[in-house]
Amino acid sequence: MDYSGQQDDVLMKRYQGTDLVAFETLYHRHKGKAYGYLVKRLKDPALADEVFQNAFIKLHRKRHQYNPNLSFLNWFFIILRSEMLDYLRKQKPVEEEFREESVLVPEPSPSYVFNLATVGSLSKKEKEFLQLRYLQEWSFEDLSKKFKTTQVNARKIISRSLKKLRKEIGSIKSSH
Repeated sequence: MDYSGQQDDVLMKRYQGTDLVAFETLYHRHKGKAYGYLVKRLKDPALADEVFQNAFIKLHRKRHQYNPNLSFLNWFFIILRSEMLDYLRKQKPVEEEFREESVLVPEPSPSYVFNLATVGSLSKKEKEFLQLRYLQEWSFEDLSKKFKTTQVNARKIISRSLKKLRKEIGSIKSSH
């Protein structure tokens, strides 16, 4: 039977009823996006293969928990991301050999020392976020309370501020 014209939620409902052709259709429809997502983030095709397989196994095991009122693709990418993060958490960090060079802290290069207050691409609020987060070691929870925002928004502000800061530092480095 050809299900290529059917919507994902319909196919998933069929797959919940053990229709393997429906699963194969979903697999072929989304395998490229899923694999590309993993390779882009893991930067290693072998790791991506392993996580990719584990995600489809988990999809199979959890198929009865799928809610057809939700987007299949969003639900599947949550599984995919979860599998990727689980895999990364399980990996033991490779211990760095103790070397004297790894303990020595170099003096900062005078050409790259700058005052955060003079960074023109950052707003006053972004500068304050960065100062509190990195110079005073505030948590995202503390930042969210101080600025009356969510922790997610505090993370976004920090992320955007760091991108702007990296861009400005890059332009300073290239001009020297």
